[in-house]
Amino acid sequence: MENTAEEKRPDSQHKRLILIRHGQTEFNTQNRLQGWSDSPLTEEGRKQMEISGAILKQAGLQPDVIWCSDLGRAVESAGILLPHASRMAMPALREYSFGEFDGKPAAQAPGWDELPAHGAEDLTAARDRLAKGIGYILSQTPEGQSAVAVTHSIAASLILTLAECDRQPEWFSNGCLLVFDWDEETLRLQEILNNEQGKE
Repeated sequence: MENTAEEKRPDSQHKRLILIRHGQTEFNTQNRLQGWSDSPLTEEGRKQMEISGAILKQAGLQPDVIWCSDLGRAVESAGILLPHASRMAMPALREYSFGEFDGKPAAQAPGWDELPAHGAEDLTAARDRLAKGIGYILSQTPEGQSAVAVTHSIAASLILTLAECDRQPEWFSNGCLLVFDWDEETLRLQEILNNEQGKE
């Protein structure tokens, strides 16, 4: 898939939402579950955000505000993507929490059904949290305009369950962009950009 976005603006009665996964972190390179713990971006992660920022610029998407999870890796990513925009950090856009396994090697974690017993979030509760966050962002976006937000991999997967889409990748590369259309009733996935490593 080409790393370009259509330059046409959303229909005047529609809104567009561009969700971007944060750049690669030290924990990503170590295959650790980040959850609500945090890890700084790597040099590669910063480069990924520069590339994603260039895609936004090429598409004419330079909003005055960029929304992001309040976790450090997302806030740092937002500052690289749109350095002149105001950053609006939202706890609602955080990654799924793995509880006591946040920051631990992925191989140590039990199955999804067992995680809540170790302080992890209930998946339905995490999905509802993200839905409220996305709903608020869209409510603050004027008709015919686009919102840009930085979030996380599992969070993006949960957000996709709220949308109409033909298929869901098995993986979201750091720096990939998910482009949605919102017509006040239905959130529709339009395209995924910069996700070469994703399996669609």
